[in-house]
Amino acid sequence: MAFMITAACLLCGACAENCPAGAIAMGGEHFEIDAERCLSCGACAGQCPAGAIATAGEVCVSEYYEIDRLKCITCGSCGSVCVNDAVYLDPDSRYVIDPELCLACGECAVACPAEAIVLR
Repeated sequence: MAFMITAACLLCGACAENCPAGAIAMGGEHFEIDAERCLSCGACAGQCPAGAIATAGEVCVSEYYEIDRLKCITCGSCGSVCVNDAVYLDPDSRYVIDPELCLACGECAVACPAEAIVLR
């Protein structure tokens, strides 16, 4: 079971300090978990004061990202970075985020050059 850090991260570093495998480090804009080094022990999730660490595949019911169809340029950047396959093309060839699969990690919003993805 892989873990990931969501957009709720406070950048406090408690997860990295408590990871026995040293699998968590500051990335470009937030902390990231190296899936190959992660032991899936959950120590990081237990120490996160914001509850920002989720297991890949875990459903986020409280918040999710949504694509503003008026701003979307249909480049596909959001879909290429989604680790949970929550982004798909609808019958009108427009990208959509499935709120049932969205982990609210924010990777799609970071990747979007049109800033068309917002947290709901």
